[in-house]
Amino acid sequence: MDGNYRQIVRSGTVIEEPPDLSGLRLEGQGKYKRVLFVCSGGMQRSATAAHWSACVKRWNTRSCGTREDALPPVHRNLIEWADKIYCMEKEHLKVLWSRFPWARKKLHVLDIPDEFDYREEALIDLLTEKIGGGT
Repeated sequence: MDGNYRQIVRSGTVIEEPPDLSGLRLEGQGKYKRVLFVCSGGMQRSATAAHWSACVKRWNTRSCGTREDALPPVHRNLIEWADKIYCMEKEHLKVLWSRFPWARKKLHVLDIPDEFDYREEALIDLLTEKIGGGT
């Protein structure tokens, strides 16, 4: 393993190189862009963004959170699966940078604060503004 892919994070977990997903037949998912949305708990902002963008933008989406009790918690297979990763806040970006340094080029911050409920109209309006409306 290349030393550039190893990083020790605060919890003491060693992060290895990206996983090999070649056995998953990702081409079977179609030509849709694979997008991961990340917030703290994975249940409100990121879940809303994943649902909205799957419907409006026709992306293949997943959501997760950076906390250990998130539903689901972020893990390296999700990070590798995604073509693009949207973090709701800079804090989420910092967590992913430290845990998955090989994925830095995929990461983007939306600057959406943790003040919205699942599928709240104001959150959907903000997502439309930040990401855009059409496909």
